[in-house]
Amino acid sequence: MPSFLLPLVTVQDGPTFVEANGSFEATIAKQVFSVQWRYVHNRATPDELLSYLGIQIGGHTVETDPDVLDEYGRRGQFDVAEVYRGFVS
Repeated sequence: MPSFLLPLVTVQDGPTFVEANGSFEATIAKQVFSVQWRYVHNRATPDELLSYLGIQIGGHTVETDPDVLDEYGRRGQFDVAEVYRGFVS
């Protein structure tokens, strides 16, 4: 089964990259990150986040708490390029 490395904000690690196992899990990870990204940029609602409450990708629980995501955005920690640099260094 192929694995995919994808950006995601998780409860355990905050903004990071996770390894999704298979194309179905990768699709869910992409959907979740899209909502997280749109929420931080004022284009999604907290209700959209809550639809992913408790979902796990690659053994990591996705972050759905609006306050936590707001804080990552406020701190400038939601930059995917910076997250990737930190992930591989």
